Amino acid sequence: ALMIVKKKLDVEKFLSKIYAEVYAIDLHWLVHAHGALEVAKLVKSLHDRPVVLGGLSATYYWHEVMDKCPYVDYVLLGDTTELPMEVFLDKMFRGGDLGEVPNLVYRVNGSVKTTGLSFIPDNLDKYIVDYDWLFSRYSKRSLVLACLPWGDFLRRPIGAVISFKGCTYNCAFCGGSRYAYERFYGRRGLGVKSPEAIIKEVRGILENVKIPVFFVGDLRLLGKRSREVLRLLREEGVDGEFMFEFFRPADCEFLEELRRAAPDAIIQISPDSPHEDVRKTAGRPYGNAELRSFVKNVMSLGFKRLDLYFMIGLNGQRRGEGEDIVRLVNNLTEGLDVKGKLAVFAAPLAPFLDPGSIAFENSPDSGYRLYARHLYEHRDLLL
Repeated sequence: ALMIVKKKLDVEKFLSKIYAEVYAIDLHWLVHAHGALEVAKLVKSLHDRPVVLGGLSATYYWHEVMDKCPYVDYVLLGDTTELPMEVFLDKMFRGGDLGEVPNLVYRVNGSVKTTGLSFIPDNLDKYIVDYDWLFSRYSKRSLVLACLPWGDFLRRPIGAVISFKGCTYNCAFCGGSRYAYERFYGRRGLGVKSPEAIIKEVRGILENVKIPVFFVGDLRLLGKRSREVLRLLREEGVDGEFMFEFFRPADCEFLEELRRAAPDAIIQISPDSPHEDVRKTAGRPYGNAELRSFVKNVMSLGFKRLDLYFMIGLNGQRRGEGEDIVRLVNNLTEGLDVKGKLAVFAAPLAPFLDPGSIAFENSPDSGYRLYARHLYEHRDLLL
């Protein structure tokens, strides 16, 4: 992101001036397969300090990372690494047995060892982001540009709140599906934050910077807690522009409750395909009639905007999918006033299938043909 903002950035010079005892780099989605490894290599050559990788892709590919990346010293496994990192740093600087650090992959005399994936918390309240601390640190050290999440952030900023980790859905192409979490990341159920912790995190963003806040994931996966989140938003008068995504259409009652809590909310849903059979194969278990009812309710309740996301490259799609998307949207909005209140997106399934997803693990029987299975194959394709 910083390279995009500063076209003439000297990356090596920039990294050479960042001093730390340990350097931690995320390799989360495979779009980072080249960048994360190259940054790790640069950091190691410039500072020769311990380099740690973390993230879902780092977890999935830890064997290959340790085998082919001598500049990576450690990998922290799993979706929640705050506590393992704390224990790791304690052992590093106070002395002790690294074998007592949960979720750690490390080397001993040339041999790779792991403590396994044992830290998988169900309650995530301890791991909310402290935005007061975060913004004060960035502003004091003039690192605002250095922590951009993407290049266009300053023009179109958005904050994000993660209410839960894991999933109950099995979208075929998603590396964060229930299948992937259970099989590769040890999570048998959702890890969740309490409604109070979620609201605290929302306030932390809005009290430091007035930007839209995106609730990542369908809040309804929290069960009764989802309505408590909406009640707290309403009763505590949390003022902001909010974005909510739905994995399947919500009923009118829930939308009414959401409208009372967040009058200017933007609603998002991803039908992925205009064809019901393709959509269900992809893991979205609802039909076009249900989708039309949802669109009608969102419009009639007066939400700020509805975003519809479609995807090109799904198993079972036919020629002419683009035209079919237009026809479906016209059908969904027939008789409704959607001017300025509807945004429709169609994007490719790119650049890769997520490792751990149903489609990836069962290729080619899943209807997808892979050109890469290993980390370095993905890395090379990015070139």
